[in-house]
Amino acid sequence: MIIRREQLEAFEGAAQETFRLEVAGYLRKHLPDHTATSSDKELDAKILRWQARAAQHGVVTERAIAKWCFLSLATNDEFDTLPEIREYLAQPEPEPSVKVSTLMDALYVRLRQAESGA
Repeated sequence: MIIRREQLEAFEGAAQETFRLEVAGYLRKHLPDHTATSSDKELDAKILRWQARAAQHGVVTERAIAKWCFLSLATNDEFDTLPEIREYLAQPEPEPSVKVSTLMDALYVRLRQAESGA
């Protein structure tokens, strides 16, 4: 069996669409207030944009991209424009997916502190 380039591209396109749908579902579940005003098409366009921005920083795994999308949505699309975040993302270590996980952890701590009034 020979798989032609067109078939491979079709599979990749379908896999990417499925991935974006999963990310959208995750975002709608965990950030409902942030996604309520976005149509599925609008949210998909945002995810595509965030995925491209993540790739500029070497973030390419699906898990890390999903976290990047969460961070983008939770911070009104601003987290990677902050100078201290840009500086952190530009550092050679740790590897990009670890950086995104660290940023997610920091956001979680900050949100918990805000909830407790600290």
